[in-house]
Amino acid sequence: MDETLDMKPEERLEYWEMVMADYKDSSLTRTEYCAKNDIKISTFDYWKRKLSDSKAYAEDSGKRFAELELSSYQEQSHSGTADFHTEMMIRCGRFSLCINSDTPSALISKVLSEIVCA
Repeated sequence: MDETLDMKPEERLEYWEMVMADYKDSSLTRTEYCAKNDIKISTFDYWKRKLSDSKAYAEDSGKRFAELELSSYQEQSHSGTADFHTEMMIRCGRFSLCINSDTPSALISKVLSEIVCA
C-alpha cells in the first residue's frame, strides 16, 4: 500500500522530491531503483513528470524573466498587427514557442537559453 496516501499534499510533494533526489544520486536504472524501493514504475514516472512540471511553474522558484525587445523583431502589416504563420512549435510544459523561417535566430537563441537556464 502507498505510504504517501495519508500525507498532506505538501508532504507528499516533499517525499517525492526526496525520492527523485535519492534516485539521481544512485547509480541504479529507473527499473532497478523502483524494484529496490518497491515503487511502481508508473507511479515513479507520474511523480517525475509532476515534479518536472511543478518546478517549471513554481511561483517561489526564483525564476527570472528576460527582457526581450520583441518590437524590433516584429514585422508589422498595414493593419498594425503582426503577420505570423507558425512553421514549428517548441513546447516546454504549458508554454509553446512558435517560430517560422522569418524568426530571427538571435531571438530563438535568447528565448531558448532563458528556458534552459530557468
